[in-house]
Amino acid sequence: MHGMRETKSIDEMSDEEVAEYLQQADEKRTAAPSEHQLAGGAPAPYALLILVCSLVGMTASIGLLVSERTLLKDPDSALSCDLNPLVGCSDFLTSEYDTAFFGIPNAVWGLAFFSAIAALAVAFLAKTRVARWLWWLLCLAMVGASAWLGWFWHVSFFVKESLCPFCLVTWAVTIPLIIHTWIRAAQAGHLPCTPKLRGFLVRWRWVIVLVVYLYVFALAYFTIGDKLSYIF
Repeated sequence: MHGMRETKSIDEMSDEEVAEYLQQADEKRTAAPSEHQLAGGAPAPYALLILVCSLVGMTASIGLLVSERTLLKDPDSALSCDLNPLVGCSDFLTSEYDTAFFGIPNAVWGLAFFSAIAALAVAFLAKTRVARWLWWLLCLAMVGASAWLGWFWHVSFFVKESLCPFCLVTWAVTIPLIIHTWIRAAQAGHLPCTPKLRGFLVRWRWVIVLVVYLYVFALAYFTIGDKLSYIF
């Protein structure tokens, strides 16, 4: 049909067409980066993902700050985030764990982190190409975010044995933020990675996110499983 691209078999292709076909197949298999990525840019789907995650994280951080301010004004006030004996934020906001890092509330750190990521996401969506050192700094920030998640999981599951609803939201968006950032950085060559591993990570990145989600759920089940009836 006129206007439609004719599909050729391998036998019908010229040597140049076969070479191009094999190159494209290899690039797809290994998830080879685009020229834009190699120059410091980011794929649009990744930029959109980190923008959405950062905006959700900012909203949760602001909600936690508002709750903390309410408690400061009236320590006996009933917060909307206190849902049941298992899920609530008052217990966290009134504990030493809320200001464990240099006396600054966790929500302030979270708001600063997510705001920076949102700004970078907007730059990426505008096709901005950044220096490699900024990608390294971004990956290092994700290492800090991973350490924060691990620390907060320890506090929630093993120390307090309760869950902060705003924190649950930040966990949910920080996990894909971390994993996709590391994988996209590896894809573009900002982190060392073999082509075979790169292809695996890029193709299965959402499965990796799901595995981490399942790990957190399993951690909750085996530590505070007797209290999950308050939720389900």
